[in-house]
Amino acid sequence: MVTETGNISRSGLYCKVDRYIEPMTKLKLNLLLPIRKNGKDVSRQVVAEGVVVRAEQIGDTESHYVAIFFNDISQRDAESIADYVSSYMETDE
Repeated sequence: MVTETGNISRSGLYCKVDRYIEPMTKLKLNLLLPIRKNGKDVSRQVVAEGVVVRAEQIGDTESHYVAIFFNDISQRDAESIADYVSSYMETDE
């Protein structure tokens, strides 16, 4: 399944998916974080395992918003996400 996150933090993410995923379902996640490195746009891959902690149906569609808690993520990948979030918070000021 491929999706875009609506919210992300070092502890989890919130996204829209095209079908229902039962809460407490374990998932393997491969995330691509867009970053700027040496003046070029590149992607940094982050690998994690997560657990669905909330699923909300969107109207009368098959789509759902899901919240996923990262239950297994390396310190380096968690820090990459934190750096990504920080970079956007700095530009909004």
